[in-house]
Amino acid sequence: RWCPALADADWLPAAVYPFALAFEGDALCTFETVVCLLGKWARGWLACWPEPPLPALNAVERLLQNYDAEVAAHLGALGCTPTDWAWPVLRSFLSECLRKEDWLRLWDHILARPDRPHRLLLAPVAVATAARGPMLAAESVHDVVRLVRSPLACGSAVWPELWALERRCAADPLLARLARAEPDGAKTTGPAALARGLASIAGAANVANDRFPMPLPRGDSVAAYPKLAYEPRQATDIARAEFRRVAAEHGASRDRRLAENAEARAAEAAEEAAKKLLADQEAAARA
Repeated sequence: RWCPALADADWLPAAVYPFALAFEGDALCTFETVVCLLGKWARGWLACWPEPPLPALNAVERLLQNYDAEVAAHLGALGCTPTDWAWPVLRSFLSECLRKEDWLRLWDHILARPDRPHRLLLAPVAVATAARGPMLAAESVHDVVRLVRSPLACGSAVWPELWALERRCAADPLLARLARAEPDGAKTTGPAALARGLASIAGAANVANDRFPMPLPRGDSVAAYPKLAYEPRQATDIARAEFRRVAAEHGASRDRRLAENAEARAAEAAEEAAKKLLADQEAAARA
């Protein structure tokens, strides 16, 4: 009811599950945490629905090319796209590639700074650079996918790597130059410039000044929760209409098969009854 498009998002269960475990089954805490994550940290993920968020994945790829060209080149030589190595990290909110203690530690740092939502976008790059040895040893796309979807032995290094990467990005004017428009007097370095730069190359402007409220407003119904900025209502309506059409066709086909099967069973029963009647008549005639 809050966001109908998410009902068909195949990545949502993997994203929600670790938070449900962390909150020990508290449905309300889990729901409101995921609402905040999707509204603040993962805004724009539905912009290309039902496809993965290609602008964000392209941004991650460009970041890796800037800060670890060797790993980026190796992945490119394997034909491994950001959809293969970065999207599994993002869509599971890093729960597949990190052990529980490493995952909790990382999310403590991410959730503590809602003013820096770009940290989630940096996470796949931090994973790739922290695990650069296994990444460079991978011989196929399958090896890379298996690596990022299994708990990393170097998982404890992901947060330090992310923090170091954030500081390097914040000091680099390149990301500020990538921004679509710099306001007068804007700094070309620092966290604000980093946020604007990442927002631009990820196709979601003004991430740092996103209006999604934190904390969530009080209310007694689902309608009180703020809506996502990129909810694909038209695409959702089209997809649901197509689903209903296919379901109707499937239902009609099933009904036809049931009717045909019923007719066949009735014909078989009638034939058996006729055979039995004939046999009884022949037995009576012999008697």
